[in-house]
Amino acid sequence: MVGRMRRRWVALAVFLLFLLPAGAFALNDSVARTPPMGFSTWNYFGCTGITQGNVLAVANAMTLVHAPNWEGKQISLKSAGYSYINLDDCWQAAGRNANGSPTWNTTKFPNGFPWLVDTIHAMGLKIGIYSDAGLETCQKFFGTTGHDSIDACTYQAWGFDYLKFDWCNVTHADSNQIACDSLYSSMGHWLIKADSLAYLADTAANKQHHRIVFSICDWGTYSPWLWGDTDGNLWRTTLDINTSWGSIYGNWNQNIALYSYAGPGGWNDPDMLEIGNLGTSTLATTRSQSHMDMWCICAAPLLMGNDIITMTAATFTVLSNREVIAVDQDSLGYQGRRIRTAGNVQVVVKKLLVHNPDTVDNKKYAVVILNNDSTAAAAGSIKWSDLGITDTSKQFRVRNLWLHRWLKSRSITDTATPGNADTTTLITDSLYITSIPADGTVHVLMEMGNPDSVPSVTSVRPQDNAAVAARMSVRGNAIYIPVARGTVQVFDMQGRQIASVSASQPGWYTVAGRGMVRGGTYLVRLATSAGSVSRVMAFVK
Repeated sequence: MVGRMRRRWVALAVFLLFLLPAGAFALNDSVARTPPMGFSTWNYFGCTGITQGNVLAVANAMTLVHAPNWEGKQISLKSAGYSYINLDDCWQAAGRNANGSPTWNTTKFPNGFPWLVDTIHAMGLKIGIYSDAGLETCQKFFGTTGHDSIDACTYQAWGFDYLKFDWCNVTHADSNQIACDSLYSSMGHWLIKADSLAYLADTAANKQHHRIVFSICDWGTYSPWLWGDTDGNLWRTTLDINTSWGSIYGNWNQNIALYSYAGPGGWNDPDMLEIGNLGTSTLATTRSQSHMDMWCICAAPLLMGNDIITMTAATFTVLSNREVIAVDQDSLGYQGRRIRTAGNVQVVVKKLLVHNPDTVDNKKYAVVILNNDSTAAAAGSIKWSDLGITDTSKQFRVRNLWLHRWLKSRSITDTATPGNADTTTLITDSLYITSIPADGTVHVLMEMGNPDSVPSVTSVRPQDNAAVAARMSVRGNAIYIPVARGTVQVFDMQGRQIASVSASQPGWYTVAGRGMVRGGTYLVRLATSAGSVSRVMAFVK
């Protein structure tokens, strides 16, 4: 039904697009009010590994719950905040259709994009697509030059939620800041026009706008931070990242200086996360935590680029630290400022939202202290003047976001038994760190007065429907349903329902469906009183 509705309006929309004046719409930044979080296929899968099967495996990994964390809660990447699965280059067919429309590689995506998008959405996730402002993409597939309108309308019709727009193979005439701004502005406007036309053509009773997050990727070549907020929702400020610490730190160092250009709806983007790709040595583990701290204090998009399907527990722990993620996702939208450097130690401060009145005696900050020496540990400190506070008698309570505890002394590495906020020592004047590891960080939350403490961490239930669905398993033609009073529906890869099972108590239930085969892959939807969630599962012997 969804596919037919999309096809019904796409032809009309493409025609109507050409009747609209080029300046009829301005950027609507109702999306990406906080930095996008998710997974990008490029760093791990590259060009050859971007397939329907691998995308579904990533979706399943994002909903899979892990062992209880420091909170005693079983969470998934999805419940930690990661929602997008973004396809990068190489999804395309060899060329466009006869009418100029883009089309996918049918070998890599045999069920097509409308089916894939619907499947990802059914799992409670979002999905992004990739294109290029030039004649060809970076991997030499068709680009968007001359096809902005039909591409925007098609991506909208397919149901995508995000578009990364690259800058390879652009004509010499367009290789300047004015032309670059113009090309990105054109696609940004067409995306909004396509959304408006889809809304107008939708005959369903539950009409709603479907804004596509627009990611500008000219690698910072033409200073997109100066004009990107009128064209898109995030813009690359750097060259492509790689797994070397020089690349990671270099991208962050270039990005940190651009703090004044970031805010809700428009974000500086220092490129994908390399956490999980750095190795397992002590230094690599330290750098992974630092990488997470550096991106989050910068309010950077958090797009994973590692193998999340078989990642280690240590990698999951870093990526899923919801206290640190809460700093990145703070709705005030400030990017951290580097306000002091002492030798190799840098102090970066990010002002956070206070839900109570923000007054001189009611403040909240995140602070990251980075040791940029790759060979030796270093000492450091946070001074109240780092926060712009001249009255050193002001009292803060301080929480270490990796130890997950409120401090009881002026030492940031305080390992005292955790206590509640009411009994935590209030600290004045300054804090001290005796030893920050090489390339390491310390990340703290500082509260003055009585703002709400770590609200995004305490508000999540111990288990959500995704956690329940992750406990489903199959053997032969039977499925284990882990809940009482739940219903499981099984769909084939064409989206047809082939079986339905109702559970009266947790246990194994036989699934009998026409055409169902062992070893086949199916979409399994679990519905309970708390809602529904989907998983892709294979029924095997």
